[in-house]
Amino acid sequence: TGTIKSSVKGGFACEIFGIQAFVPSSQLADAPIRNPNDFINKPLEFLIIKIDNIRMNVIASRRVLLEETKNVSKDEVLAKFKVGDIVKGKIKAIQSYGAFVSVESLDCLLHTSEISHLRVSSPEEIFTVGEEVTAQIIEIDNTQKRMSLSIKAMTPDPYVGVENKYKVGEIYEVKISKLTDFGAFAELDAGIAGLIHTSEIKHLNKNVNPRTVFKVGDVVKVKLKELDLEKKKLVLSYKDTQENPIEDFKKRYPINTVLDAKIVNKKEFGLFLNTGDSEIDIFIHYKQLDYSESSDALNSYKKGDTVKFKIIDIKDDKVNGSVRALLDDPFDIFKGKKNGDVVTAKVAEILDNYIRVNVGEKRFSVIIRKAEIAVEKADQRTNRFAVGDALDAMIVHLDEKERKVELSVKKLEEKQTKEAIKKYKNIDSGSQLADILGPALKAEKKPKKSKKEE
Repeated sequence: TGTIKSSVKGGFACEIFGIQAFVPSSQLADAPIRNPNDFINKPLEFLIIKIDNIRMNVIASRRVLLEETKNVSKDEVLAKFKVGDIVKGKIKAIQSYGAFVSVESLDCLLHTSEISHLRVSSPEEIFTVGEEVTAQIIEIDNTQKRMSLSIKAMTPDPYVGVENKYKVGEIYEVKISKLTDFGAFAELDAGIAGLIHTSEIKHLNKNVNPRTVFKVGDVVKVKLKELDLEKKKLVLSYKDTQENPIEDFKKRYPINTVLDAKIVNKKEFGLFLNTGDSEIDIFIHYKQLDYSESSDALNSYKKGDTVKFKIIDIKDDKVNGSVRALLDDPFDIFKGKKNGDVVTAKVAEILDNYIRVNVGEKRFSVIIRKAEIAVEKADQRTNRFAVGDALDAMIVHLDEKERKVELSVKKLEEKQTKEAIKKYKNIDSGSQLADILGPALKAEKKPKKSKKEE
């Protein structure tokens, strides 16, 4: 018997029969110590585990004695039982892999796979600490002094022959047995349950709180969507037994229908509208507001506004609309045109590396790169132009499907030069060709002035 006198670095100073001894922190108890002061000046049993005669050090342990006593107690408990016995115990702790059940002070493992014939993802969904359970002993390990328990071993496997009773795609009546954040568990029969995931509750909402739709004990109809006998997993759908609102919407507002609806939500990527007579919201992306395809178009709209638009797509329970589908398309200016054709445009923006021009009355916007505004490098200066200037340019790339156009003043000048050379090559005169072409080409290069400047 000894007495702990004080706490020191790495452990405790202890006095045993008047001799000073050291007890390491790990050797004072068989569990983590919360308050060392509880052991100060209390007589306790110790086992001397090391004596250093040279340094006159004595090392003692209380933990060894506690574990020996516990092992004797474990042996007594294990001797009472055999595999197959039914025992009662209380849940002492819950881990991801199972629950520890205390049976006459012996901690026994109830593994997750032994809880139920149903698939259990987490023991915390089934048990709470302190709850009493009844289980069957399936293993006794006298060497490790432990027992393994099983609840599912106490009942026959209800999944045997289940494939003959239930068919995927059929509708069945089930009873809601448990509600979780991710769905509702429903029983088809005793011991046979499936999951109605949140995404399978409502057609238009994939993240439904199950508690707003069901309560434990409700009897509802579901469709069996998946049956995995190996995993004992049944996937159920409640929404597949309910009428889909999108079908009614399609009947009343088929694709290409023009209608009015109010803006119920506005996001940085588009608008959500509702007709007021359906739970279906229609989405209009900002690129479908006008032909600028700029998010700036959203600035013209606010929540509560009534908007006229056309239904352009209905897919996967989603409806898409378009305002610009009701507008004249500025790209129509290029209908019937081809590469090599010439168009007149007005300068709308001037930057260091390019100019932006508008083509046609509806002002289809096109960028002309710096290298494409003149043949001569000295003339490839964007500051040659002013906003409002009119200029002629050649179409060098036209993709009607992608709505893309590339224009070049340079290519037009090159073409005009070739045509002028061809026209004057047979002139029999002492005049230099440059004297004839020079004034004409300079006139072509000079930007046309807008009507305001004229």
